[in-house]
Amino acid sequence: MLISLISSNQDLRIPSFVLYLKESFNDVIVIQNSSEIGDNVVNSKKLGFTYYDYEKSRWFEAVKKHDLSDGLLLLNLDHDLTFKKLDKILGFNFSNLHDIDLNLSKTTKVANFDNKLDKINSSIIKFENMSWIYFSQKGLSNFDYNSGCNSLDLIRVSKSDYNYDEIKTSSRSIFEFNLNKNPLIYFGIPGLFLMFSSFLLVLDVVARYDSIDSVSLGTAIVTISTTVLGILSIMAAIISFIFGKQTEFILTNYYD
Repeated sequence: MLISLISSNQDLRIPSFVLYLKESFNDVIVIQNSSEIGDNVVNSKKLGFTYYDYEKSRWFEAVKKHDLSDGLLLLNLDHDLTFKKLDKILGFNFSNLHDIDLNLSKTTKVANFDNKLDKINSSIIKFENMSWIYFSQKGLSNFDYNSGCNSLDLIRVSKSDYNYDEIKTSSRSIFEFNLNKNPLIYFGIPGLFLMFSSFLLVLDVVARYDSIDSVSLGTAIVTISTTVLGILSIMAAIISFIFGKQTEFILTNYYD
């Protein structure tokens, strides 16, 4: 199946989503009209996708240059697309979908399209109000870029497959706590252990100094080293966590 990402000024997000899709699909294309396409051309060569500097409404010109025998999936990168939502979309059994299956953006009402073939065709051709669109081979063969599809029986219009709570969680992901590969676990806990150990060592040093009025050099070095390592470990955990979440937030939630 051909996968097409359609976007407007989403340069920061394109590489991450392409890499994610390339794990499962060989043919991935990006359609985006941009005044500066240099980086996108370079990325397309490095990451192995085809980049088209086209307006959204010219998507059909781009996809028809590729093999469409297994169908087509158009994804709107501008409408709240996250990796969690992408997993849900790719998890569908596409053989159970309609030949032309439209998924509207969260701000668009399904009722506006009820039995209105002209409006449906216009939105498909212009790629407006869409979150994603699936075309089977039959759907593509019955779709004309200039006039659209002539039968409502081939088309299903539905609402976006996510809910508002999921979007709010995604927007807060910069502070979201995840146990998998979390630097707060791998660096923070050892750092706290070292700080606690250094506290015990300091108490021991103070007690020894009060009793014998001296402290061995080895004990002092171990105490200072443990304290410094604990502080550095905690700092590394906090900095790695914040920078990691900021990077993830930019790549998956960046909007123009």
